[in-house]
Amino acid sequence: MNFLAHLILSPPNELVQLGNFVADAVKGKYSASMPEAMIDGIKLHHSIDEYTDKHPVNREMRKLLNPDFRKYSGVVLDIYYDHFIAQHWNQNEVPLRDYARKIYEICIANFDLLPPKTKRILPYLISGNWLYNYANFKGLENVFNGMLGRANFASGMERSVEVLKRDYKIIEEAYFRFFPDLKEFVESREIYKKYME
Repeated sequence: MNFLAHLILSPPNELVQLGNFVADAVKGKYSASMPEAMIDGIKLHHSIDEYTDKHPVNREMRKLLNPDFRKYSGVVLDIYYDHFIAQHWNQNEVPLRDYARKIYEICIANFDLLPPKTKRILPYLISGNWLYNYANFKGLENVFNGMLGRANFASGMERSVEVLKRDYKIIEEAYFRFFPDLKEFVESREIYKKYME
């Protein structure tokens, strides 16, 4: 659900962005009907997730969050990072509200390419303006509340905003330590370079 991170780490290609955006909803083999650029976006997403899971800063943060969220510590941390991306927004001087609107337009224009799960959540994502509202606590509450119903067991996510407020400086510092490394990793990937030529 850390949509913002995956979107801003994509090269400036709408179908790669779309693939990176929907990857968590694509199960099994990549759909043969998807354009190559969208499949590349899915592959990029998976490499980002793998790198993120192994990074020492995030291992440290999952330990911090584990007493509160157990198995969901990584999921919660990812969404916290989207909060800090939104808080410290600086993407080519495009305001976050405009960036979010553009992403929604890309999703609507390519609706037929979206996996069923993304098609189901897209109306809620747009009506709640999730990408923009990651920046505020109320928006985060709405995101976490939406996820609560999909958790397979007690997740603790109803306390996510409270925990973020409690450990705000620690998690923000972790974001600043981790995100430049992630960006450097992504920009070194051949898939990324392919769309930057």
